[in-house]
Amino acid sequence: MVGKEIKSSLLSLTSIIIEYLIFSSLLFLIYLSSFYNYLLFHTVAELSAIIISIGIFIIGWNSKAYLKTSFFLIIGVSFLFIGIIDLVHTLAYAGMNIFIDFTSNLPTSLWIVARYWQALSLLLALILFNKKINLYYLVFLNFIFLIILMEAIFSGIFPLCYIEGVGLTPFKIINEYIIDIIFIISLIWFYILRKEFDKKIRVYIIISTISTILSEIAFTFYIGVYDFSNLVGHLLKIVAFYYMYKAIIKTGIKEPYDLLFRKLKLSEEELKIRAERLEDMASFPLENPNPVLRVNEALIMSANKASQEVFNTEEGNLIPKTLQHYIDECFSTSKNMETEIKIGDAVYTFFFMINEEKGYVNIYGLNITERIKAKQRLERFVATVSHELRNPISVLVTSTEFLNSHSDELTEEIIQKLKEGMTKNIYLLKDLVDDILMLSRIDERKITLDLSEVKPFEIIQEILILMEPIGNRKNMTFKVNIDPNLTIYGDSKRLDQIFRIFIDNAIKYSAKGSMVMIESVDLYHGQLNKQNIDGVLFFIEDTGIGIAKDEIPNLFKRFFRSDKVSDIPGTGLGLSIAKELIELHGGSVEVESEFMKGTKFSIFLPKKKDYK
Repeated sequence: MVGKEIKSSLLSLTSIIIEYLIFSSLLFLIYLSSFYNYLLFHTVAELSAIIISIGIFIIGWNSKAYLKTSFFLIIGVSFLFIGIIDLVHTLAYAGMNIFIDFTSNLPTSLWIVARYWQALSLLLALILFNKKINLYYLVFLNFIFLIILMEAIFSGIFPLCYIEGVGLTPFKIINEYIIDIIFIISLIWFYILRKEFDKKIRVYIIISTISTILSEIAFTFYIGVYDFSNLVGHLLKIVAFYYMYKAIIKTGIKEPYDLLFRKLKLSEEELKIRAERLEDMASFPLENPNPVLRVNEALIMSANKASQEVFNTEEGNLIPKTLQHYIDECFSTSKNMETEIKIGDAVYTFFFMINEEKGYVNIYGLNITERIKAKQRLERFVATVSHELRNPISVLVTSTEFLNSHSDELTEEIIQKLKEGMTKNIYLLKDLVDDILMLSRIDERKITLDLSEVKPFEIIQEILILMEPIGNRKNMTFKVNIDPNLTIYGDSKRLDQIFRIFIDNAIKYSAKGSMVMIESVDLYHGQLNKQNIDGVLFFIEDTGIGIAKDEIPNLFKRFFRSDKVSDIPGTGLGLSIAKELIELHGGSVEVESEFMKGTKFSIFLPKKKDYK
């Protein structure tokens, strides 16, 4: 156990060292680019910070369901607009020749606005730490401020920050120090709230804030926009953004995963403790649900009911062949034994305790089938999640490195495609986290349904509109035979999740040119309507690859994925989530399928809200 912990710690340390080596190397390469061409350095440095800004926004926005406070929500939104201003600042920099009628005052003014935005957002996030905010209002207000400030800068209303041949104006220098004062106030406020943050997050935010302060100090010294202090300021800015990114990654993604893995680990440990308690027992009562036998060298002396059922035998009979070898070994060696034996579909751990004086062996069996299945599910889950995480993370790392290393060689079209690919993979990570945390919330019974009268037809039509581009790529057709006026009581958000999972599966596992049929039967009273209440039966039928007969019983189990679809992305969580949500509504689901011919899901949902 200690060895495993040491190995885990070494792996974690190695991972951290590699991460910082990569970041330091990229930072050094950006620095080296300044010797070749300062404009290239500035562009690469700013684009790096802008990419990090967008990452902070996307992760902050998509993690809003898991964040306990408004702190990282405000930070996430602010970095979107900081990134926009920094992008305009990059395009306006001296030598880019994009805003031809403007001097170096334009990028300097944009810089001071972006840093004010950064400083005030951090302070506001701390002030509103435990306040509930409307995220959409926050985005709208940020957008309005952006328009006003851009208009002020481009129209010349904004005070001068830089004069060609002279350098920074007093206004620019004074405001850099004011920005630093705001950051220092934020650090003090942050110290007051320090107990609200994880230790590592505290370190990340402090490093980010101090790096920003030092960066702003560096920007008070330069006279020319290509000066050394300008270079130092940009490098410190990348460091500041990087550590804020690490803080929001840990809060929005790593902590939810850690919570999930902790729960899985606790479940595994609980199984081990229970097994160990049973293993330590010297004897079992005869009413024990596990097999307990006493045998001599040839015959069964006594056996409880569970033993008689497991071995199909009784007292006075010969010893079952399954056990004879181990009993012989006990008598020949005079030693106790422990072994695992599979009997039918079950797996047992058997303990053989010899009593030489009286000439018999007590045999205690423990059914560990569920324990083994749990372990297999855990291993499969870890392998699946690791695989699913590896692909999008590899794309993100490769794209970022490529942008940093070859930005001067890339066309705008290629840069845009790289960014689109990065965004797509960030959303893949978000979907994976959503699925895992949804199951976690279901297990903890934290899902409550917001029941109202809904029209399934409208929900399904909206899903099909959103999935139309994917369906078109596979030239698929959808036939919906549902009464538009049909209503049921349910949670519209959860019903959307249910139908979306089944429709997405139908698209994912169907060949090009396939058809998906979606229809309903009102006032259904068949075998799926176990409570015999008014309800609706929905059918979602495809002509896809189907499911092998022996795999159907496992279809709704968590993390189950057929080996036959290993080349198609997925985690094996969707159908288990759908089943849980259907049952929360008081409904039920079943599947009929034939391999290589298609699959039909039948979903029963009550019409009224008074089901039990």
